[in-house]
Formats: sequence, C-alpha cells, structure tokens
Amino acid sequence: MVNSNALLKDAQALFRAGQLAEAAGLCQQAMRQDPNNYQVYLQLGTIMANAGKLPLAVQCLEKARMFRPESTAVAINLGNVKHALGQYREAEALHREVVARKPELATGWYNLGITLKEQKKLTEAMEVFKKAVALDSNHVQALEELCPLLTVMGPESAKPYYEKLVTLNPSAEHRISYATLLPTFLPDGETLKQVNAQFKQQVNMLLADETLTEDPAFTRNYLKQFMSIFYLPYHAMEHREVMEKYARIFEKVLPQLRTTAPHCQHYTLPQDRPLKIGVLSRHFGDSVISYCFNGILKGLAQEQDMELILMTTNPAGERPELKDSMYREMAARAKGEIWLPPDILRAQQMIADQQCDILLYTDVIMDHLAYFLGFARLAPLQVLLPGMPITGGLPEIDYFITSPQVQPKDAQEHYTEKLLYLDNFAMYFERPEMPERYQTRAELGWPEDKRLYFSPMKLHKLHPDFDGGLARILERDPQGEILLLDETSNPIGRTMLEKRLEITVPDAAIRQRIRFVPWASQKTFMSYVKNADVILDSFHYGAGTTCRVLFTVGTPVITWKGKFEPSYYVSYYLERMGVTETIARDWDDYTELAVGIASDPVRREAIVQKTLANSDIIFCNEAIAKELAPHLRRLLVEAVSSGDVRAKA
Repeated sequence: MVNSNALLKDAQALFRAGQLAEAAGLCQQAMRQDPNNYQVYLQLGTIMANAGKLPLAVQCLEKARMFRPESTAVAINLGNVKHALGQYREAEALHREVVARKPELATGWYNLGITLKEQKKLTEAMEVFKKAVALDSNHVQALEELCPLLTVMGPESAKPYYEKLVTLNPSAEHRISYATLLPTFLPDGETLKQVNAQFKQQVNMLLADETLTEDPAFTRNYLKQFMSIFYLPYHAMEHREVMEKYARIFEKVLPQLRTTAPHCQHYTLPQDRPLKIGVLSRHFGDSVISYCFNGILKGLAQEQDMELILMTTNPAGERPELKDSMYREMAARAKGEIWLPPDILRAQQMIADQQCDILLYTDVIMDHLAYFLGFARLAPLQVLLPGMPITGGLPEIDYFITSPQVQPKDAQEHYTEKLLYLDNFAMYFERPEMPERYQTRAELGWPEDKRLYFSPMKLHKLHPDFDGGLARILERDPQGEILLLDETSNPIGRTMLEKRLEITVPDAAIRQRIRFVPWASQKTFMSYVKNADVILDSFHYGAGTTCRVLFTVGTPVITWKGKFEPSYYVSYYLERMGVTETIARDWDDYTELAVGIASDPVRREAIVQKTLANSDIIFCNEAIAKELAPHLRRLLVEAVSSGDVRAKA
C-alpha cells in the first residue's frame, strides 16, 4: 500500500499539472490512511480553492488549522479563501497573524494589504504594501497595488514606484498608467493647468512611441490600468481632443478592440419582434448610476416594441449577495441578463451573440471593461447615457444623451459623440424616504450661533476656483462657517484639500472657519441639509443625485452655471421648479446670494416653502423614457438608412 506521504507528493504533482480532480482523489485516499495529517487537509483545501469550491476549501483548511494552529501556510491559504468569500474581517485577522509571526514575509504583507484595501482602509493598505515592497523590491503584485494608492497622494509620490514597476514589467498597462498619471484630488489652479498640459504631452508621446506595440495579454491585464481619465471632468477644461488620442493609444496595444459583430455587417430592421436593447453597466444595484437611470430603463422596458437585456460588467457579479433589491427589481423588468467576464474579447463575443439592435452604456469612464467595449461595433446603434459628463472619445459610441438646458451653446464641440438632446434631462429621481424627525444642531454638535454654509460634495469634486468662493463668503459674513464632508472611507482627501487651502486661502483665520463634518447615512445627511442656512453647489462640477435630497428637504441651494454640463444640473432642476432666485449670474453674485439668503430668515423661508411646494415636478418623471423611446427608434432607422452600422476601422 502506498503511504500517505507518497500519495500527498503525487497529489501535489497533479495539482501543479492542473489535474485538480485527480489530485483531490489522491488527497482523499491519503486522508483515509492518515486522518490527522494537517498537510493533506492543507493540500486539499488549496485544490478546492483553485477549483472555485470555496466553502469546501474553508472546511479543509480549518481542519488543517485545528491540527497545526501555528502553521503559516495554513493561515495564508485560509486568509486568502476568506478574502475570496468576502469575509474581510476574518481574512484580515488571519493575515495579521501571519505578519506578526513572520514579519520578514513580503507575501504576508501583500495579502494583508489586499484585504485592507477591500475594506477601504486605504491609508493603512498603502503603508502595508510599502512594507511588502521594502522586503521584496521585485514584488510586482505589491507594486501594482501600491502605485494607484500612492497616486491619490499625488503623482510625485507614485513615480518612483511606477518606475520600478515598469522596469520589472514593462507591459502596456503599466507604461500607459505611468505616463498618464493625474492627481486624484485637484491641486491649486496654476498647478492644475500644468498637470493638464503634461497629460496632453504624455498622450502625444505614447501615440508616437514605436516601442508601444500590440500586447495580446492586455485583454486580461487591462484591469491593472490606472484609468486617470476618471478625474478629467473635475478639471473644468476642454478634453475632447486628448480623449480621442488617449483612446487611440489602446488601439495600438490591442487592435482587436475594433471589431464588428456579425449581425451588424448585414443588418436589417426587425419586422416581427421587439427591438432588443442591451444595457451595459457595472452599477445596476445600489449605486449613484442606478439612482439616475433605473427609472428610465424601467420605462423603456414597458414599451411594447422594446425588450431589455442587462449586461453587467461587474467581475464579481455572480456572487448572489451583490444582487441587492435595486438590482432584482431592475432584472425583473428585463427580458434577460448576462454576466460579462473580465476578458475584453470574450465579453465582446458574448454581447455580439445577443444580436442587440441598440446598446446603451450607462457610462464608460467609471468602469474599465465598459470603456474598452466601447471601441467595438456590437449593435447597429450605440448610445451613452450621462453617467459621467464627459465625452468617452470612443470611436463606436454614436450618441451622448443630454438636454439643451444642461449644456452651453458650444456643447457639441466638447464631444466626439453626436449629442441627442431631450427636453427632459435623462436623470430619473425617486423621492428619498424622509426621517421620522430631523436632528437638531445641538444633536449634530453644530453651533447654534453661526450661519452655516454646507457644500455636500465629495472632496475630489471641489475645484480650486471654489476655494476662493468659500473665502469670499466668509469675508462677507463674519458669523459664517463653511461645512464640508469628511469622507471617512478616504481620509487622504481631507489631507490633500487642507494642503491646497493653505495655497488658495492664505488667510489662516478664514481657513479656521472651514470645518469638516463626518460622512453620514442618508437620514443623518438630510438633517445636515435641514440645519444648514444655505447649500453651496460647488463650481464647475455640482450636485447630481444629491439633488434628490436637497430638494426633498428644501434648504436654498446656491448655484452658478459654468462652461460644462456638470455645472448646470442644479440650475436645471431649480428652473423646472420655478425657484430661480438662487441661480447666480457670476461668482460675485454667488457670494451675494449665499450671504444675503443666509442672513435673511424671511427670504430664506420663502425659498424653502417654494421649493417644497414645487419639488414634485422633478421626481418620478415618466416623460423621460417616453421621450427617449421614439428617439431611439428614429436613430436606429437613420443608422440603417445611412449604412453606418459597422466599425470604421
């Protein structure tokens, strides 16, 4: 009879050869011979994990841990499986145990960093990845995780690590990420101009670089690409040309991005079936995108000649816990749903197999896979919803949905897509649930004797021009204080903003009156809005889905129309409600309106009551889908008539 150690050795060889079932069988034989051998349970647990049988892997590894609690290998493997199951706290405890026992083990620090990152403990994760790299300067995976986190602190912090990463692995995704670094929190105005100039220069250099050539592995490795373009809309600058050039870089790296689905090559309009509309998004569940668009999509699904196919790009989408109530409600209205794999070319094929007539993208900037799918012609008509208010610069997106009320007169110049104008702007809001009662200032820990100006924006949206606006308000109102949201999930943001304010607001006494309040649940957030004297909509990139709360509570919102779409959202809803007295003509008028309304309780209350009386008009606007549906039909007919339904490459 073969002894258990020999069986285990053979099982390990089969495992390395990828023969998982055979390896598992030998482990089970070894287990029967030696039921107390922890190494057998460790090996079987590793096999089960690689086979995707995670609960069985946990059982085996916990058995191994029972027999050998001091085993580092068992703790590492069990921690990794717990992480894969989304049990991050348990995974963190196991990985901390490993680094306490073997602080010289770079892989232990790397595993701990991954788990911390998933829990949004970004500052600690960054330091942990630094330890992994300090212990093993050639640890590519740790560098891949560390570089994007350091970029949040500013490109200068990330550059030495990106240089090392590109030296170790000069793949396309690393070279492009390194060359196109952008700060994730906006610097002062002059520095911001320099950053944009440098970004454009680097994009041009990448296009001209003959050593940046086709890289077939990019179809899987693109997720390591740091998509710096996410931050461009917050710069309030013209980016159409650079977005087009940025896209062309990836056509060099993976020419297969430009493909045409077979049904598009000889397409005819359907005569005896509904139009099949694919809706591609990472965010069908509880997310900002869902709050904007799910109501519109439900309306389209009710059209008799339209049926929707949900196409989720969430790579973890097969996990049942990600299908929250918002997702389930959306899926119930759709004709079908598919989960796209993270491989670009495989995802292209799955979409092509659906033979959609129309493909709707909710956005292409916040999601890697959606962006790269936008290079292909996968439906005769491809349309982009305004999930991010910037052109995608992608060759096969035909239209960008917007409204003339949220665009400047020269809007078309800012987009590669043709603009599809709707009278009803394509954001569908449902009124949020009200709290049983609002908390008082005393309960919130807010001063009773100050006039409070609250800007409820994420800190990365705040443009340096807005800093001067805050300072002018505080100069005009000695009793005023500015309240900003402190994003507890990303404490780096506050640190970066405070550093910028030292440049943009040099008066320390003024800066001391800019305070931060904790990030809060929606009901507490509604109390924040209620207790503010006025709300300050930030310059250049203002409130979007936050409008749901602002106009439910009714506190006056001061806004100003800038040069680009995201500065128009609040004024659009105010104009629909007939509350135009808080829309500023310019920056000076913004200051006068904010201080004047905050200082005059009667004037303020009149605006509150007017807002509350008229706010129903912005909620549950069924007219959006009813207006959009005939446009989609018309545009599909026009695309077929023109013959323009195949990729141009």
